[in-house]
Amino acid sequence: MSVTTLDTQSLSQQDKLIDLFETGKDLTVKQIARKLRVSESRARFLVTELRQEGYAIYRNRNQNGRTNVYRLGQPSREMVAFAAQAGGAFLFQ
Repeated sequence: MSVTTLDTQSLSQQDKLIDLFETGKDLTVKQIARKLRVSESRARFLVTELRQEGYAIYRNRNQNGRTNVYRLGQPSREMVAFAAQAGGAFLFQ
């Protein structure tokens, strides 16, 4: 077993998902589930958990317009301003 394999096995599902998003590719729920070897409902839950931890994970339609894809992005100034207004500036301290 290689060191890389050992490192990958010790990562949490959230860490593995972050690694997938950091490749810059758009991912469907099916792709996330397959790559992490989890159910589709667990894949959606992991995306929600990362969002709640502050990751800007966007959901869009793919080019054919029928499938949702997720990607890691940078929040816009408007989103940060909204969060500050809704939750107070102390969120960013």
